[in-house]
Amino acid sequence: MTDLTDTGTFDPAIIESTAAALYEISSATPPLPLITERNPVRGGWAVLTPQLFRQIDDAARTVAGMVFALRKHTDMKGLWGEYAMMAIGHVRDAKWFTRADTVGLPYFSERAALYIANQVRLGEIEGGFRPELDLSQIPRDRFFEYVGWHEIGHVIHNFHMWDPVRPIRHPDLRKINEVLADRYAWRQMFPGVPMPIRPGHESVSTWADGRIAELLAAGEKFSREVKPLKPGCSTWINEFNLKGFPWSQRARPEIAARPPWLAEFRKVRRSYANWRTRSFRVHARETAELWLLAAKHPTKRTQRLARNGRIHELAWRTGADLRAQIACIDALRAKIDADE
Repeated sequence: MTDLTDTGTFDPAIIESTAAALYEISSATPPLPLITERNPVRGGWAVLTPQLFRQIDDAARTVAGMVFALRKHTDMKGLWGEYAMMAIGHVRDAKWFTRADTVGLPYFSERAALYIANQVRLGEIEGGFRPELDLSQIPRDRFFEYVGWHEIGHVIHNFHMWDPVRPIRHPDLRKINEVLADRYAWRQMFPGVPMPIRPGHESVSTWADGRIAELLAAGEKFSREVKPLKPGCSTWINEFNLKGFPWSQRARPEIAARPPWLAEFRKVRRSYANWRTRSFRVHARETAELWLLAAKHPTKRTQRLARNGRIHELAWRTGADLRAQIACIDALRAKIDADE
């Protein structure tokens, strides 16, 4: 297989025509001015603020149909952002928590998400390695804008990683996708400006264009259809941020400015806390009634029902299962009352 620094034996005409077609595909939608905030740089750190996060998250929802989850930089294992293909829980709509008929029912829908760190040390940025892009040309106060667009690019401007049949090896595909995501991010941030290449890595561009030509000739799909999500913080809330946003302490001035969307999200969290309290009360009452039933009628059936009917331990069951179980409890309670 060809090494990253090997330009290969590709026909220059094919590479040129492929690059032109690829640019046409990626430029089908013009750059969107969705991210105008700048991240502050404090104490040697680039800091993600609530105002900037809202714009990055809304851009992902609108352009890629995905949601960003804010994570502590210590939980990111050295990454600045990540396209997490493994599904995590999302709440479709915060209205779920204000409905009386949803108490006690499962509320998560699983889908992939994008991760972004709450802060990044400047030393990591300056020492960061990119296959093609000269990272030093990204302004430090626009670093998180670059991270956001880069991760969005992984969703809509990449080859699929899990296709079992392709003409090149998997490690090469990862490098190609990183190059493509960087190119996409640069075009969104600086439309019409040629992307700066790392000194001494000019051959990477030729290598990547050749490999892209191979993949397209083999019928690989370059992008996917996107179903935009509603912007804002009240829909598709991921399980990490439903518990709160781990803002950096260095973002306190921006937090103190009280962004309107944070006040709205506090209402969502209060609704979630109240919903959980109501659900726990329902679970506790039903569990107590089941064990009372087993105590009054100590048969194998009632004891098995008491052991298997602890609803708060059966969150994986569907809503229909839980409603059927509650109906069974009500019927047995009515029978006990009639016997007495």
